[in-house]
Amino acid sequence: MYFIPQALGEAFEECGTAAENNVLEQVFANVGVALHHRVVAVVVDAFQLVAALLRLEQDFGAFKSLFTD
Repeated sequence: MYFIPQALGEAFEECGTAAENNVLEQVFANVGVALHHRVVAVVVDAFQLVAALLRLEQDFGAFKSLFTD
């Protein structure tokens, strides 16, 4: 939340075309990093969901075996 006002403040402090290009490059780099982190988070969430489903299936199997005797 706090990085947006800081980035905007730094962008307004800088002047000239070279500085504007550097700011744009940094913004695009930050967007790329943020997108990458989001993709990684989605993949990790998917793996955690699969692991939870497998544990749940094992628990149901153990519970079912108690009543088959």
